Formats: sequence, structure tokens, C-alpha cells
Amino acid sequence: MSAKLRILYIEDDPLDSMAIERLGSQDDFPHEIIIADSIASTKSILETKTKFDLVLADFLLSDGNAFEIFDFNLKIPIIFLTGSGDEEVAIKAMKLGAYDYLIKDSDRNYLKILPLTIDNVMEKYWKDNQIKILETSVNNAQDAFLICEANDNNPLNSKIIFNNEGLSKIIGFSNTEIWEMGLEKLFLKGNNEFVVDDINRQLKKRIPLRSELILIGKNDQKAYIEANFVPIIENDGVSHILIIARDITLRKNNEKELIKAKIEADEARRAEEYFLAVMSHEIRTPINSVVGLVDLLFDTQISLEQADYLSSIKTSANSLLSLLTDILDLSRIEQGNLTTTSTEFRLEDVIKNAIKSLKFSAEDKGLDLSLTNDIDMPTYVKGDPIRLNQIITNLLNNAIKFTEKGEVRIITKVLSKNEKTSRIQIQVIDTGIGIPEDKLQVIFQKYRQADQETLMRYGGTGLGLYIVQELVKLQNGTIEVESEVGKGTKFSFDIEFGNVRSEYVVHSPFKKRHNLKGKKVLVGEDNLMNRKIVVKMLEKWDIEAKVLNNGQKILEELHKNTDYDLLLIDLQMPILDGRKTIITIREELQLDLKIVLMTASVFKNKYQDVLELIDGLIQKPFDSNQLYNQLCICLDKQFDPNREEEKAVPSSELPKYDLTFLQKTSNNNREFVREMVEIFITQVDTFLLHIPDLLKEKDFDEIAKHAHTIKSSARHIGNPKLFYNCEKIESLIFSKDPRYKEKVPDLLQEFAQESNATKDQLQIALEEI
Repeated sequence: MSAKLRILYIEDDPLDSMAIERLGSQDDFPHEIIIADSIASTKSILETKTKFDLVLADFLLSDGNAFEIFDFNLKIPIIFLTGSGDEEVAIKAMKLGAYDYLIKDSDRNYLKILPLTIDNVMEKYWKDNQIKILETSVNNAQDAFLICEANDNNPLNSKIIFNNEGLSKIIGFSNTEIWEMGLEKLFLKGNNEFVVDDINRQLKKRIPLRSELILIGKNDQKAYIEANFVPIIENDGVSHILIIARDITLRKNNEKELIKAKIEADEARRAEEYFLAVMSHEIRTPINSVVGLVDLLFDTQISLEQADYLSSIKTSANSLLSLLTDILDLSRIEQGNLTTTSTEFRLEDVIKNAIKSLKFSAEDKGLDLSLTNDIDMPTYVKGDPIRLNQIITNLLNNAIKFTEKGEVRIITKVLSKNEKTSRIQIQVIDTGIGIPEDKLQVIFQKYRQADQETLMRYGGTGLGLYIVQELVKLQNGTIEVESEVGKGTKFSFDIEFGNVRSEYVVHSPFKKRHNLKGKKVLVGEDNLMNRKIVVKMLEKWDIEAKVLNNGQKILEELHKNTDYDLLLIDLQMPILDGRKTIITIREELQLDLKIVLMTASVFKNKYQDVLELIDGLIQKPFDSNQLYNQLCICLDKQFDPNREEEKAVPSSELPKYDLTFLQKTSNNNREFVREMVEIFITQVDTFLLHIPDLLKEKDFDEIAKHAHTIKSSARHIGNPKLFYNCEKIESLIFSKDPRYKEKVPDLLQEFAQESNATKDQLQIALEEI
């Protein structure tokens, strides 16, 4: 039995009406029946907008016949009731749209089958309605729908029995033309042979699949479709194939445009990187000449006034380098290539070094520059000391620039601390001109300053604070600013650092300068000015130098003569650059020649692949001290483990250092000597701090690295005993002598004792330097 229906019964015979009413009152016929006795009353009822699910209509009525109800455009099923012998009427009614008919008999037996007839009609009506909805949806869909009769041997060569207008809209062919052409021919026309083979193969296996195909339209216009192929299984076989295809031409064209845009963007980035690399080289190369000439002039007889001029020149060169660094950092930020490192360092030293670098700038303006540290500040932390120095230096530089009188202070505060990390806040406070409240966020935007007047008066690129903000964000930190016009500004930033255990209590130099006389160095440098400066520096240390201006000449020279102690080679040279020259020397000539690479490039990828092939790297611009130290490291004699060790004088009163070398190298620059001593102390402290863990983990390679680093520093500080101690540690580990694991701990103990005594003396000396 169907669901409860509202039925309109059109009947003018009272007895038949009563019979229907009785039927409607029975429990097994739960439908609501409303009776109309004429065409007129039917029209009146329908005008009341009453909704009906079904019409039962007697053919002959008092004011006409039931054919007239078809004029009412009813969209519900109609069942005709007609007397025996009126089958032609019934057939005509069916042609007009009736769903079924019943023959009325005198005993009214037709009422017995009426409920079942109603159920059958309503089920047929529901199915027809679903088919109409589906047909309307398919015909109006943007996608193409096709149904083909199955062909087991070649599924795509099947006959099309249905398709909407979708495919015709995509390719311009009419449905008739599509049927005549056939799917296989249509698909093959777009050079889809491999795809067609795959589709046929999968459909033979009764496997649905999705494929992308290229179609050639009526006017040879290319279209892309994404098609789903669904085999319809009936009676254990594939009876039909349903194909639903979507036009993806726009998407494909967009993808092509995106790919093209990405290629263009990549090319633009490469062009920008190339430009920055060239710019870096072209700027750093002349600056290298300036710095080199200044160093050479300091070694001549000059007046105090000339020395002051030279210092100003060097300061200006450093300012240019700072500007160049900002521009390169900006490029890295925009390309997402700005990175940080993680290493262990003494936090206070980084802050003090930043202050020290700007001490003279503050003193020139009569400003007090001070540091107040939180009492709970950790001594050693793990993070990026270089980026931290960059942040503090930038903020300090701004504070000094915009402060005419008063002070600039740095205050540190421990915001939070646990076993693994410490979040440190660093504040830079000045008594300068201040920043208007509405400009506080503008200052962190690139190329922006508080106002045009500030730009005109104080200069600057507007990059510094933007880069500072990005550097802080990069280290998962935050930065804030508070300011009041005329009273000053406070920048506060915080960064989370890793904690470093301080279990190894530490207390922290070569009487003779390493003799480089007679060493032979081959120099590869194409810049005439730099060639002259490098040669002059080498001559100062009694080094025999030969200079060539490209890699090809260097290779020709090494084919004839390999009697060189070291090759000092520029990265960027004509004909054959430094990188390719180094690779040829190592891989083809297979020479064990010491090589130091000079470069003005700040892009490590330019020389990344030769880092393992060289013995040293020096960044332009460099001064004579940097070059000298690099040569000392590379030309240092290997330690002979069989050589008798010098006897130590058992007296702690003997001096543990000799700063003559540092003083002479820096032309008695007290700040330089102090800085070098502090760097030495930091290096030793770091090594001593990690010795217990390194021994516990048996990480002898790392021990050797630390010993190698401190070995050169010990020479510069003037402590031969510490130098030979580090050399022996390094040589024993690299010799792989089976006893080295037993000997190294004892040597480390000697190192600790000697370095503790050295530091005690140096700390006293620092007060007088």
C-alpha cells in the first residue's frame, strides 16, 4: 500500500460516489478522497489551490467528459474509469496522458483492484518523475554525459546510445557528428594513443578510471577534458560504459600560466641573486683595496693627523660594508633564505662586543653607554651569536644616531627559565628625539622612517629595523617599542636560548711570531689594485710571491712548477674562475697544495662544493692581520710526536703570555689587543666547558677541532707551552695511534692547568690594557 494520498474523485453517479466513500472509510485504504460531480465543480475545487496526489475520473459526466480535465494541465497521475465496451475511450485517455484505466462493472468489482492500481500508478509516476529530474539535470549539466553499448574487444569503439550537449559545447561538433565519428577516433585525433590504450585495457578489466585527454575541436581548437569511465555490470558482464567528462581547458591554461610565471619568477630571483653577487663582488673588491691600503699606510711613518684620517677612511669602509650587508639580508628575507645557526656562546661577551664596537661613536657625542645585566642571566647559552650581535648593534647604532645628549643603556632580563631553555629580554633605551605614536609601527616597515625630516637630517636606508624585526621573528622572538617625543625610545626584544651546563669550572698565548720567511705563495687575483696590496703584505712577512690573473695561467704554472707552499686564489676571475681551478688542482692534478680561497661573495652556494678541497677561506675585504693569521694556520708545521718536549719551568710566577705580536700587528691598538685576549679566553672557556661531555661520548674528532682552533690562538697570545699541548692533542688523534685514547685525557688535564693559569694572568693584564 502506498503512503496516504489526497485523491480527487470525479463522478456524477451517486451510487458510485457512495461506494468510493465506503472504500475510503476502510482501514486498508487510508487515502483522503474529495469528490467532484462535474467538470465545473472539478474546476472550482482546483481553483482553491488544494493540492492532490491523484485523480480518479469517470469518463461521462453531466456537463461533459473527462477528456476536458487534460486542459487543466494537471501534473499528477490520472486514472480513467469507463464502462465496459468503452476501451477506445480508455486508449485515447492513455494517449492524452492518463496513467491507467479501470473498466466499471455493474457489481463494482473494479473497486477491489483499485487500491493495487493506485499503488502501481504512484510507483510508476515516482519513477517517471525521477527519470525526468535526472534527464533534466543531465541535459542541463556543464559536464558531458555519454552512454555507450559495451564492446568487449575495444570498449572505446562502442556505439554511443546517449549523450547530452556537454561534449558538443566543449568541442563544437554536433551530437550527430560525434556519433558518426565515434569516441575512439575523437580521442585519437588529439594524439592520446597511450591514454586510449590504457583506457581500453582498464575497461576490459571492468576497472573504473579517470584520465585526462586532449580533444581537437571543429575548428582545430584544442580542448582538455578530465573524463571518468565507469563500466556498468549486468549479468556478470559489462553491458554499457558511462562516461562523464569535464572541460578543464581553463584550468590547464591557468596551470601553464602559473608554470610560466613560476619560471619567470625563478629566473628573476636568479637574476637578482646574480646581480647581488656581482654587486657584492664589485663593492667589496674596491673596499678590500681601501682597507688594505689603510693597513699598509699604518705600517709607514705617519703623523697623528694622518692616522686620524686613516681611521675615518676605515670607519667609512665599514659603514659601506654594513649597508651592503643590510641589502643582502633584505634579499634573503624576501626570498625566504635568511637563516640562523645554533652554537654555544657566552651571552655577555656578545652584548659587550656590540657595545665595544660603538663605544667611540657614543663618546664622540658625549653619551654614556652602559650595560645592566640581570643577576640570573645564564653565562653560556645556545643560539646564534652573529644574528644576536647584528640585532643589538643595529638597535644601539640607531639609539646613538638619534640621541644628542644623555645616555644609551642596555638592560637584560630573564623572563623565564627552565632546565632546557631561557627566554631573555634585551632592552635598548635612549634619551633621544623619540618617535611619534602614530609612527611606531611604520618604523618596522622596509624603506620607511618616522618622517621625511628624520630622513633628511639623519639619513639611513630604512632597512635596519625591518631587518631587526625579521631576525627576531626568525629566532621565534618578539620585539616591541615604546617612545615619547623629546624624551627617548625603548626597544625591547626577547629570544629563547638553549641552556648550556656549566659543570666544568674554567679560569682562563707564543713568544715568537711564526717565521714565514722563505715561504713561496702563488697568488691568483685579477684586480690590479688587490694584486699590488696582497703582494705588499706578503713581502712584509718575507714571503716570496708570484701573481697570476686567471685560473688558466695558474694551472699552466703548476704544470711546470709545484714548488709552492700555498695557493692564495680569488673566487671570481676571468677565463677560469677560482672554483673550477681548485677542482682541477685537486681532481686532475691531484696536488696536495695548501689552498686559501679569497672571495667577495656572500653567497655560500658559489663555493659550497669546494669547501672540503681548501685549507682556508678569507672574506673580502680583509686586513693584513686576517691574512697573516690565515697563512699562519695553513703554513703551520705539523707537530712531531717523537720530538722531545720542552721542559716546563715549574713556576707559576713566570709569565704565561706575551702580547708583543698582537701589539705590533695592531700598531699598539689597545682595543684590538683587549678584544683578541677576550676572544682567546672565550675559545678556551668553551673548550673546557665541553671536555667532560666530549670525553664521556668519546668524541675525539670534536676534541681535535677545538685543539686546532686554540692552537693558533695560543701562538698569538704568546704561550708556546699551550700551543704545543694543543698541537700534540690534535696530532695524536689524527695519527690514530692506538694509545691516543689513553694519552689524550692526560694532555687535556695539562691543558686545563695551563689555561687556568694563563687566564689568571690575562685577567690582571686586561685591567692595564
